Amino acid sequence: MHTILVIQALISNVYSNNTYGTLWKQISNVLNDIAEGKENNSKLARTIKAEIDEALSNGYKNIYGQIIMFNEDYLKQKGYRDGVDYFKQKY
Repeated sequence: MHTILVIQALISNVYSNNTYGTLWKQISNVLNDIAEGKENNSKLARTIKAEIDEALSNGYKNIYGQIIMFNEDYLKQKGYRDGVDYFKQKY
């Protein structure tokens, strides 16, 4: 359920900031590529990846107006990959 709310929030944000007429089908294709680990470096894919990273790293407000905190596990994995302790920086 948490993943669904993240995706709903990010689609809403990407779609509302869309000035290029991106179709829902394109957004869906990019999300599927990300979920399947496929390489996709289109502008839309980079935007969606940045939105996901922002939401999981810093938290977000979901479509119900609830504030969702950052994802501790994501920060630990991201920190391990980057060699930075992002979780410690939050406190």
